[in-house]
Amino acid sequence: PKVIRQRARAEKCLEEDKAFSDCCKTAGNAGMVVKCRQQINHLKECLAIWYNDPGFVAECTEQYLQMRSEYR
Repeated sequence: PKVIRQRARAEKCLEEDKAFSDCCKTAGNAGMVVKCRQQINHLKECLAIWYNDPGFVAECTEQYLQMRSEYR
């Protein structure tokens, strides 16, 4: 799941991640929860699409297995 989340944020949900990051920077710590609710919901929706895509999950699983084999 970690590899899927990282790849989805970095490759597939760039606009949503950038919008959420920008909102967090402008809202500050106290207002982030309230002011950035719409942006985090869009990001979660985008990530959910990729979590449920069997092809993308298979790619990430293969990538994880390759990384794990290199460490062993």
